[in-house]
Amino acid sequence: MLWGKVDEIELSEIEPLYVQQVSRVGLERRKKLLKVAPRLERLMVVEWDEKRNKHWLIDGYPDYEAYKESGFKKVLCFIRPYSDGTERRIALLRKMFTPDTTSWLDKHKRISELIIEENKTTSEIAKLLGVTIRDVEHYLIHQDIPEHIVDLAFKNKASFPNIEKIRQLEIPYMVKTFLYERAVRKRGDTSRLTTDKLQKVKWLLGSSRFNELRPKEQVMMLEKSLTYKEFLISTWQKDVYRLLDYPRSL
Repeated sequence: MLWGKVDEIELSEIEPLYVQQVSRVGLERRKKLLKVAPRLERLMVVEWDEKRNKHWLIDGYPDYEAYKESGFKKVLCFIRPYSDGTERRIALLRKMFTPDTTSWLDKHKRISELIIEENKTTSEIAKLLGVTIRDVEHYLIHQDIPEHIVDLAFKNKASFPNIEKIRQLEIPYMVKTFLYERAVRKRGDTSRLTTDKLQKVKWLLGSSRFNELRPKEQVMMLEKSLTYKEFLISTWQKDVYRLLDYPRSL
């Protein structure tokens, strides 16, 4: 058990160890409370790292964001001594898995640290977290995914779950490369392969005799599937005009 103390510290000295998704409604509610109260009900939990001269935020990320946006300079926290790396990472991961409010990338980073720096296996991590091995593996990057695709995925904040789904597809190398490259395009690029578009791609891949097409022909068809919205609107528009032009009885 870790003992600690309650004390006021500079907000600028606090460094979050994780990022939690905070709804704008929840954040505004906390900020509203801070206008009429000196602090929020729960104390943020931090660990004092003497070597780095930092307070690592262990619990209370939504409150941290509220204090920061409200312009607080100092906050009251529960301060614990700096804990063992493995123990701290496991504690953070437990928090991340229940409830599931943190990003895929944050879980990936923490699990990778345990594997690389602490020599933990996926089965050991799963046991410590109380989840399945498959749950842990979901947040790892498979070695079969090309390195340049992984680099672009990090750079352009692509969906790693989507990239993993592409990896699992039993399709020719050329076709898989095409999908990989579309999945890691920059955000805002209309040709980027999104989760919704990937679903349409899988429909096409599963269609009758599609696998009999040559890889180049498959790519050509897949390019059309990625603009399914425009294709559907165009088809519907043609039907509208056709029906309007067709002689109708009074």
